[in-house]
Amino acid sequence: MTENQSVHHMPETERIVQFSCGGIWATGILHSPPEVEKTGKRIGIILVNAGIRSRRGPNRFYVRLARQLCVEGYHVLRVDLPGIGDSPGQLKSAVEYKKTFLDCDQSVLDAALFFKSEVEIDSLGLLGLCGGAFSALMAGVDDPHINFMILASLPVQHFGEMSEDAVTGVMVTTYMRKALLWRSWRRFLTGQSRYLWAVRALGRVLRGQYKMPQLDQNLWEAFQRSTRQGKQILCVYGDQDPLYQAFDRGYVPQIEQSPPVKSSTSIHVIPGANHNFSQIDWQQKLIVTASDWLNKLPDHVQSETA
Repeated sequence: MTENQSVHHMPETERIVQFSCGGIWATGILHSPPEVEKTGKRIGIILVNAGIRSRRGPNRFYVRLARQLCVEGYHVLRVDLPGIGDSPGQLKSAVEYKKTFLDCDQSVLDAALFFKSEVEIDSLGLLGLCGGAFSALMAGVDDPHINFMILASLPVQHFGEMSEDAVTGVMVTTYMRKALLWRSWRRFLTGQSRYLWAVRALGRVLRGQYKMPQLDQNLWEAFQRSTRQGKQILCVYGDQDPLYQAFDRGYVPQIEQSPPVKSSTSIHVIPGANHNFSQIDWQQKLIVTASDWLNKLPDHVQSETA
């Protein structure tokens, strides 16, 4: 069954919802567990769009995630922000994209207020993948409604303008690291590598155009401020994600050196998984990781009201 089928065939735990998002009607799916009284959970989770992906998420990941969490007693909202999926609007430039999907504080606030008006919950959190993780952190840091965040494949480097050139810079870093690994050479010699990216990366190095991307300082400040406010954060990466190396090298040492940040941060790495968790077994491991972490949230986070 897919969301494109008649609403009469939707599971009883799912319903189509609409609310005003920056003056435009946004459409989403609200997942509500039927027997939440038995689980004792009164926790809501908003899935923040992964870039311009619709509420289904990359490889329908958000659909599987929302349904599984709903089975376990959590209320989950998936929504199409204006300009994508079933919500009206259009994006005309990269600047407009950044304003709508990366700097989406107001959109997340609108979703949070709608969520709390529809469902009786004690605690509310955000979950996002890649650009969705970036948006969740930046939107949730100063939002009093948000108590926790689950950030999957969070990009921590500052890439400047969104362009193919910026993406190539990330790939250069990845190839330089992988050049020291035997399994990378095995993939290269057996035809499993992305040769076009490798050629582009080598060309940039030979022309002296490569510069190591720097950490996004504003993002790190938001990360610190969130944890020091008592918001709990779970960071999840696949160990084959090029962005994990930047996080491990740039963020982990700083997290370890700051007791307030460390006490509110959990990190989990899924072996073999790539950036988008494109295989269902990787997605399932991420879902289990998120579920286990949610079940262990401190009582004051699970019962906090904003």
